[in-house]
Amino acid sequence: MTRQVKVGHRVYEIAFVTNGDIEADGHWGECDKRRGIIRVASNGRPRDAQAETLVHEILHALIEDTGREWDDDEEELIVSRLSPRLTAFVRDNATLVGELLQMLA
Repeated sequence: MTRQVKVGHRVYEIAFVTNGDIEADGHWGECDKRRGIIRVASNGRPRDAQAETLVHEILHALIEDTGREWDDDEEELIVSRLSPRLTAFVRDNATLVGELLQMLA
């Protein structure tokens, strides 16, 4: 799996972690915008749950890239509502996503 994602001008490293640090805070993932690292808890979680968490954290990075200051609760609400829908969209429309990639190449 790709271990980096480019968001705007920034490249984020992606780390799938099993040490429990993230879950200890009650989360499945973390986007460290300052350091450019996205961490996703993998500890025996299903791959589709890990994928949704990765999309969730990428959305946080995208919001950061807009340059708009968001209230943390407002940002989390928006990201939490969009991430399962965007994940399902990509999964359910793989052919279209592939065509879009070809159009953008």
